[in-house]
Amino acid sequence: MNKKQAINRKPAQKGIDPAYYENHCFAEDMAEAEKQGDLIVTRKGENALQSIKRYIAEKKKTASVSMRLPVYVVNMAKAQAKKAGIPYTSYIGAIVERAVAKPR
Repeated sequence: MNKKQAINRKPAQKGIDPAYYENHCFAEDMAEAEKQGDLIVTRKGENALQSIKRYIAEKKKTASVSMRLPVYVVNMAKAQAKKAGIPYTSYIGAIVERAVAKPR
């Protein structure tokens, strides 16, 4: 559960025990959202909506990277991407993202 979901939760929903909200540790939910990169933190001088808009804009940003790879590696990536039905550049980007997001 991310911070936005925690804020928007309503204890009066049917089937949910109100004691859950009294006894639940939302700090654990926030820590988990932070690990997953889904924690939205409000910066000084901005409201919650501005924070959410900034978070979405940052998630959509991309940067151009130029690197040299062996031809066989690129060909393997192209073949696997074709099998998955996505562009090979997106496929390589997803591989890099997984590699850098993995805790060491």
